[in-house]
Amino acid sequence: MSYVSAKNDTKSSMRLNFILLTVMSSILLLAVALFIVIHAVKGNTQLDWSGMGVFVGLLLGGMTGMGFAKAQQKKIEVMHNNNG
Repeated sequence: MSYVSAKNDTKSSMRLNFILLTVMSSILLLAVALFIVIHAVKGNTQLDWSGMGVFVGLLLGGMTGMGFAKAQQKKIEVMHNNNG
């Protein structure tokens, strides 16, 4: 798979991790949305909204942190390629 290479067959585990994080987070967010829709159709009003809010907030916070780390890595890669 070559770690989902971008240029010059450079392997980047962070690139792979970011792609996997994005896919898995999207699946989890869709599952939460499906859960909410199912319970709305059933008419169940006894949901733990604070728990779901914390879960989604932590999930998106992790994605933000990983995205920031990937952006920092990309800056370093660009500086290294321009100087090298």
